[in-house]
Amino acid sequence: QLGRLKLMQLRERQWDRLDADQRFAILGNLARAWLKEGETRKASMLFIAARSLRPDDEDTCTNEVLAYELLGEKERACAMAETVCAKFPRSGRAHALWLNNIPAALAVADLERKIPALVKMDAEVAMVMARRSIAENDYPRAERFARKAAEALNDKSDSWLILGQAVLLCEIETSDEPVREDRVREAEACFSRSIALAQQEASVASEVQSLLARAQARIALHEIEGAGRDIENAHALEREDS
Repeated sequence: QLGRLKLMQLRERQWDRLDADQRFAILGNLARAWLKEGETRKASMLFIAARSLRPDDEDTCTNEVLAYELLGEKERACAMAETVCAKFPRSGRAHALWLNNIPAALAVADLERKIPALVKMDAEVAMVMARRSIAENDYPRAERFARKAAEALNDKSDSWLILGQAVLLCEIETSDEPVREDRVREAEACFSRSIALAQQEASVASEVQSLLARAQARIALHEIEGAGRDIENAHALEREDS
């Protein structure tokens, strides 16, 4: 928060003395600071403003798309993302934003066929496809994409959370056979990894999600006491953060 206040002071008191690169850096850093605090509208406005300083920069273009996504203008974000994808055909982030804003009515199998070969193995694309596959109850496809994401983003809590969810749901929702303990243990290990990384990232939301997900895995393993502890710890974190 102190860093954000200093950036705000620079913007308010010294803006006229700053060059374009310095202004760009302040807008970008301030936007990310607001985003970290959950102030999505303030962050979005700054991402949009930064685009005018570097209209042909890949990061500013994708940040502008993200801004409209955060503002809930998904149709506009999707259209803008298509333009950015055409401008930067190798940009995994641009294609991930495009995929994330395409209407949910489009089946994930059809969506996969639309992904250009240049970015098909990109980690951000894999994360979006894994999430959309879970939302569509296509758990085998979700697991396939989640494994790509976890391999490339092995230091990010979100990638391990999504992999754990895909493995667990694939095991308990797609077969009438008894759940295989080794698969549920794998999911549990993914959630444990996600919890540890979320603590390093100081991401309470991710830690809470991962704790609740691990509780589900432990319930599937009939480890009720451990599941209860995870649920209690998740609720305690939520209370502390509120």
